[in-house]
Amino acid sequence: MSVAHLLEALGIEVVTPVPPETRPQGTDKALTKQRGSLSSPCSPEKHVTANVQHKPERPSPRQVQQPVDPDALLMDIAQTLQASPATLRALLDSDDMQDIAEGVISPANLLAYFRQMYADRHPLTLPNPTN
Repeated sequence: MSVAHLLEALGIEVVTPVPPETRPQGTDKALTKQRGSLSSPCSPEKHVTANVQHKPERPSPRQVQQPVDPDALLMDIAQTLQASPATLRALLDSDDMQDIAEGVISPANLLAYFRQMYADRHPLTLPNPTN
């Protein structure tokens, strides 16, 4: 038994499918005659750039940050979070420590990372030994 027969048996009216409509696929203009770009569909005449002052390029974070002692930074963050420096160090790998030393990872980003790790239930302190 086909689906159409089943629908008729249940009293459901079957609607005949409508063929898809053909739509035009672009223009007949050659690509070389078209102006503008994909990112800016407006014509270039509408963009006036003669009186625009461009902002100077911002240096990359590697150029802005000064080299830091990663162990001293971890000690400061450990005091701020009341955490164990050894536990914080265990959450980082050697590449992270190198990035901290080069100033690629800022102290604010590192602090936010450890706070997120704490929110994700990673312990930031060493467990108390039970006697």
